[in-house]
Amino acid sequence: MIPEMKYYLYIIILFMAALVFAQDNYRVRKVIFRGNESFSSSRLQSQMTLEPKSGLKRIREKSAHVTFSRDLLQQDIQELTTFYQREGFLDVQIAVDSMRQNHQKNTLDIFLKIKEGYPVIVSEILFQSVDDSFYNTFDLDKLRNRFALKAGERFRDVLLKSDILFIKDELVNKGYAYSSVDYTLKVDTLENQTTVLYIIDTGPRCYFGDVMISGNEHVSDRIIRKQLAFEKGDVFSRHKIDQSQEQIYQLNVFQIASIQARLNQTAHVAIPISIKTKEAPRLTNKVGAGWGKEDQFRAFVDVQWLRFFSGARRLNLYVKHSGLEPYHVYLRFSQPAFLNPNTTLGVNPYIRKQQEPGYIVDRRGANLYLQRQIKRIFTAGIGYTYEIVKLDTTSVADVEKKTDLTDLYDKSSMTLGISQNNTDDIFSPTRGTNNGLTLKVSGIGPSSYHYTKWLIDVRQYISLPAVVLATRLKVGQIRSMDASGFIPVEDRLYSGGANSVRGWARHELGPQDANGKPIGGQSLIEGSLEVRLPLMGSFGIVTFWDFGNVWQENFGSIVDNLRHAFGTGLRFHTPIGPVRFDIARPVFDEVNQIRWHLTLGEAF
Repeated sequence: MIPEMKYYLYIIILFMAALVFAQDNYRVRKVIFRGNESFSSSRLQSQMTLEPKSGLKRIREKSAHVTFSRDLLQQDIQELTTFYQREGFLDVQIAVDSMRQNHQKNTLDIFLKIKEGYPVIVSEILFQSVDDSFYNTFDLDKLRNRFALKAGERFRDVLLKSDILFIKDELVNKGYAYSSVDYTLKVDTLENQTTVLYIIDTGPRCYFGDVMISGNEHVSDRIIRKQLAFEKGDVFSRHKIDQSQEQIYQLNVFQIASIQARLNQTAHVAIPISIKTKEAPRLTNKVGAGWGKEDQFRAFVDVQWLRFFSGARRLNLYVKHSGLEPYHVYLRFSQPAFLNPNTTLGVNPYIRKQQEPGYIVDRRGANLYLQRQIKRIFTAGIGYTYEIVKLDTTSVADVEKKTDLTDLYDKSSMTLGISQNNTDDIFSPTRGTNNGLTLKVSGIGPSSYHYTKWLIDVRQYISLPAVVLATRLKVGQIRSMDASGFIPVEDRLYSGGANSVRGWARHELGPQDANGKPIGGQSLIEGSLEVRLPLMGSFGIVTFWDFGNVWQENFGSIVDNLRHAFGTGLRFHTPIGPVRFDIARPVFDEVNQIRWHLTLGEAF
């Protein structure tokens, strides 16, 4: 009886082995997890080499189907186990539950069974320092509050490493350039708890030493030193080095500006600083041309002269032509580091002709402005503009012709603005926010018209699995301070177009005369929700919902009067921004004509 049982057992083992070998070279169609309560299946699959990939993902990553092998499966189980342990689940168990084969399609579904166990909780965070300098420098409770890893929460290896770097940065920014940070974990396996003990050696407190500058042939040392956030003898700080490097780059006269602290093994308390620079070419130019649905043929030339009359001054000559601007020419003089390292003074005389659907104007004037960089992501500015405007009275709507229009007038205005931008890309952001607030008061000085105008523009970009969600909201209003209530047509609010509410032509959305010519209004709301999906190579597709409207006076019934459009589009990314083709159609609206838009750059 026993020999017969052994015989059958051998047959079963051989049969199972044959099945396992037969599964090699099968395409993995699915990996199904059972028992994963703390992490999604998609996150677990991303840890695996045998991660199944959809057709779209294979095209985007230019990868083939995943072929099964026993070695890869064992490797993936080990990777998943390591992932769980780094996330605080030390007793996790992962095993193959079953496999399902499709012999006709040569595909394989893998079922993995997971027993997560209990996570390890951080019970306490303690510090140990070789001397009192650490305790005298930091408030330990405030330091703990800034940690990513906190007492009472699940232990995570990535958060521990993040906090070690954070402590090290804080020490360096307090002058302890030669400090070291280590740790030990005291794990209680019965209670599933751990104490985190950070072991700190601050080393000596250091100070900025001599500053050596090289590579600057035409820009003086004095100008560079003026941009430094530290002086010799100040307490050493990496943050001040980074800030100084940013402020040197703000001069816009260097291709390279590298600041290095010359640390040495003897732990000298006076740390020498080396600044290596490479100056940008003195004369540069940019030339571009293209075509868009709204501006038709367009071309521009931008010539920049650095170190204009020596120093860090620069002069720009800009010339542009398009269907919307037959000519736009300006000369911009900029003086960086005016009064302080982060402020720029500028003077900008210009001539400009605008040929919009509702008006044609020639503008000649000048703008004097101050712009200040605040921290890394904020910019504030104030400017004064005086201009003389010549209006083509035959270009405006019929309703305007019934008023006492003048074809020549002057305007003076003061503009205040502040912006915040922490997006990750200038052309096609995938995360971050970009917000702006502008307030304009016309009539400060010689001016035919007096009014106030404000605009708020809020944009957010969220990176989701496989797609980017982009949102925008723009709100603005303009109010006349004259008895007549008249506001110049070129300063009114308009909506509709490729960079506004798609589904309508440029300035088509809002008040119009009997012939359909835009009049413009005094109140505006615009918004967009856009889903951006990268495809293979430089291509991408989007779907979007735009809404908005313009009112002649106060905001109307917003819910009832907002106009909506849905659409889709194609993107082709280039070094100067994406080429954008959009198709949109108004919905919930009497107007249902499909509009297409072709231009350069994202809608927002």
